[in-house]
Amino acid sequence: MSSDILTARKGPVLEITLNRPEIGNAASDAMAIELTKLLLGAGESSEIVVLRGAGEDFCVGRSSCGGVTTWCSTATAPSGAAKFP
Repeated sequence: MSSDILTARKGPVLEITLNRPEIGNAASDAMAIELTKLLLGAGESSEIVVLRGAGEDFCVGRSSCGGVTTWCSTATAPSGAAKFP
């Protein structure tokens, strides 16, 4: 896992923090894939997921995405799993 996404577990709670405050937590393609994997796997071991952004912004959008504007363009979910819109 990269330092661009931090995780912490507190009992049944999984905390996920987008950690690029210097650019408003803009998500890269790698972050979108990593976040998708974390969220899809969270239900197996977590009752609650807290998603936050470091610093003042939650997430200003995507960066370095080659003109692609949707999360699901770079992240593929396993068969039967929900994808981000």
